[in-house]
Amino acid sequence: MKWISSCLAVVILAWCGFASQQGNQQQGTNQQGTNQQGTNVMDDQFLTKVAKADMAEIEIGKFVETRASNQQVRDFAAELVKDHQQNLQQVSTLLKNRNIANVAGIDQHVKDQISKLSRLQGVEFDREFLNMMIQDHRKDIAEFETQAKSGKVADINNFAQQSLPVLQKHLQKAESLAKTLTK
Repeated sequence: MKWISSCLAVVILAWCGFASQQGNQQQGTNQQGTNQQGTNVMDDQFLTKVAKADMAEIEIGKFVETRASNQQVRDFAAELVKDHQQNLQQVSTLLKNRNIANVAGIDQHVKDQISKLSRLQGVEFDREFLNMMIQDHRKDIAEFETQAKSGKVADINNFAQQSLPVLQKHLQKAESLAKTLTK
């Protein structure tokens, strides 16, 4: 009887392992974290996240271009739009090369940021926008640095590395403008 119970336990454990492997394959991934195209899932998720972030920066930048009270802040917003549109084109190409659908629309978080900004005016509006850009770009730089150092797909890592100077320039400009608005 114990022998039958032991055999049954081994069969159940083997079946669970097989079912888990099948579930991973049905989701398009294997235990090494690669998808059916042979690229790393984490790298692909990075690209999807970057596409969403670029769309967010474009949307917020366009909004700020029309509402900022300070001309330098409006100019910075226009620069963000231009740079993130260029970045989005590169990301879209990388996504297309991996047969990954590009993301459409913006997240609720971005809608909330725009809503928060829309309730402000003048210098308060400008300061809040710059604070958002400082926080967003600090987070983005950390993620791009991690991808550039630890990613598994060379062209995605190169993209991350090449994008860093623009993100750093945006952060420095936002910090500089924020300081001038507090004087």
